[in-house]
Amino acid sequence: MTAARRRQPGEGSISQYQTKAGPRFLAKYSYAADDGTRKQALKRGFPTRKAAADYLRERVTSVQRGEHVAPNRVTVEEHFAAWLDGLRQQPSTVASYRKNVRLHVVPHIGALRLEQLTGTRLTKLYRHLETAGRADGQGGLSPRTVRYVHT
Repeated sequence: MTAARRRQPGEGSISQYQTKAGPRFLAKYSYAADDGTRKQALKRGFPTRKAAADYLRERVTSVQRGEHVAPNRVTVEEHFAAWLDGLRQQPSTVASYRKNVRLHVVPHIGALRLEQLTGTRLTKLYRHLETAGRADGQGGLSPRTVRYVHT
């Protein structure tokens, strides 16, 4: 039997821990923060070592390519609030954007963290708005309104 290969510095680590449901694995890696310091990110709950290794490989590669997005807890609703406050558009345009976000975005995906937002979730939101998106519950929105929500 061969000994397990040790990971080199910068490759991250995988650890096993016990839960009531049985053993689980966690993956830990480091990345450069915006201020230049090194930070560590940790993801728990992988059912197998292979699942943790796949996740770790993906994250370390994104760090090396410079594509890594630091984990944070900002929700879609918080992001939109900050974004709308910083817009330099006509007041009527900002009011329209606020209305679309308040009526059609926040009720469906506002509680999601930004890192959980995917193209598939947005497509699902658009399809829902087309079929049952009206605030009064009387059917769907027009394709033009869905396009405005997308904008």
